[in-house]
Amino acid sequence: MNKPMITAVLLTGTLFLCACANPRYVQLDNDRGRSYEIARFHQIINPEAGLSAMPVEGIDGQAGEVTYKNYQEGFKVKPPATKVVNLNVGG
Repeated sequence: MNKPMITAVLLTGTLFLCACANPRYVQLDNDRGRSYEIARFHQIINPEAGLSAMPVEGIDGQAGEVTYKNYQEGFKVKPPATKVVNLNVGG
C-alpha cells in the first residue's frame, strides 16, 4: 500500500470513531425517566389532587372545543392537490 492509501484509511477510521462518540446520546441517557420523576413529584406535592371535584383551569370551553375539532379533522383523508401546469406560449 502506498502512503496516500494508508492516510485515507486512517482518516476514515478516525472520522468513524469520532461519529460514534456523539455527545447527544449522553444527553438522552440523562433524561431517561424524567416524566416518571415529574409525575411522582407532583403526587408528593398534592397527594389528594384526584379526590377534588374542581375542574381543571387554564383553557375555556370554546378554545377546547375548537382544539378538539382541529385534532379530529387532522385524521381525515385530504383530497390530493391538483397539479397546475402553466405554459407560456408567445410573449
